[in-house]
Amino acid sequence: MTTGTEAFHPRVRETDTLADGRKILLRPICRDDAEAWLAFREHLSWATRYKRGMPSLDDTTPEGVRTATDPDPRIEVALVAVGDNGARIVGVGRLLFREEPAPAEFALVVADGWQRQGIGGRLIRALIDEAGGRGVGELEGHVLATNTGMLDLVRRYGFVVEPVVPGDIVVRIVKRLGR
Repeated sequence: MTTGTEAFHPRVRETDTLADGRKILLRPICRDDAEAWLAFREHLSWATRYKRGMPSLDDTTPEGVRTATDPDPRIEVALVAVGDNGARIVGVGRLLFREEPAPAEFALVVADGWQRQGIGGRLIRALIDEAGGRGVGELEGHVLATNTGMLDLVRRYGFVVEPVVPGDIVVRIVKRLGR
């Protein structure tokens, strides 16, 4: 795994056409995205925020916005899917790197009107590639056990679903990466 003070910057920057014909651009988030990131968060439905584990908007403080849009590349990668000709963020995927042997933490959310169009899968593939580029051995995340859409999606990309505590409402998703 990459360690030390060297910065790691995601190389992802690709345009893609979705199943419904709309175009998106996948790229790293940047500090210039602050306004778009706030709009993205504001327009997520309560159900989407709940499924993603963020029903409140508490992290919209100036410091929270700075942290979200200008992550330290030594410990975090944040990619955005941008739609509407670059006018809005429609999806965000993140990896938080920890020291081995701890897995990197994986998180993903897609805007309501853009779900089930392939954005989540594109973000997942890009994040898996970024993790592999760092020599990460394992990715993990936590998902509501009732969030069947997300669970189906991550299973398609090789994640295994494990209970955290039997009967709990949250499950752990894990993907072991080849080295």
